[in-house]
Amino acid sequence: MSFPPMRWIYAIPQKFKIACVLGSIIFCITIFTLLETRNINNINKAVLSIYEDRLIPATDLFFLAEVSYQKRDQLESYLESSDPSSILISKQLAKQNDRIEALIRKYEKTYLVDEELVHFNGLKNNLKEYLALEKEIVDLSTHNSKEAAKSAFYNRAVASHHKMMDHLSKLTRIQSNVGATLVSSLKNDVAKSDLISNLQLIVCIITGLLIIAIIFAAKVTSVKSDKYNLN
Repeated sequence: MSFPPMRWIYAIPQKFKIACVLGSIIFCITIFTLLETRNINNINKAVLSIYEDRLIPATDLFFLAEVSYQKRDQLESYLESSDPSSILISKQLAKQNDRIEALIRKYEKTYLVDEELVHFNGLKNNLKEYLALEKEIVDLSTHNSKEAAKSAFYNRAVASHHKMMDHLSKLTRIQSNVGATLVSSLKNDVAKSDLISNLQLIVCIITGLLIIAIIFAAKVTSVKSDKYNLN
């Protein structure tokens, strides 16, 4: 049995039509809800990662570099001073070392990519080396070996400090690159959310049209039935 175009809907039982429409609505809503929930979770993770694993650590790297330069300048000023105080410089360096240690502990708790981990470990190794040289230089100057202390500072400590700054520079560059990747991923997730919203709108429109068609078909069927009964 065949039906004229656009009249197929009249041949489907009314209850079945309604069941199909409602079933389709529930199915689409469920799928879109799951997709949107997953997408929102991805966006939330990306935003948190940008803030906690990139923005804050990048700031910590800046402070780490700043404190390291302050330490080096303090030690150099101490060595070039005509009346140096080993007690004062030791206190100053100890205070700065505590700040550096706190920043290092904070940084290593964040998520690190493989390349980042390599340079971070290199930074920690160079830092240990520099701290040992720092102590050696202060000890030399304390025991009236100021020229030896200066030689150790300018020949070895400065080179060790440059290595630390090189690792810090590379870590900062990695932070920027990984952050850009996260931002790109975040933009993709936002675009997916827009797509899901548009699909939801389309489904709502189609569902509305189907409901209107079913109501119209029901009215036509009712009118035909009334005419038949009158005849």
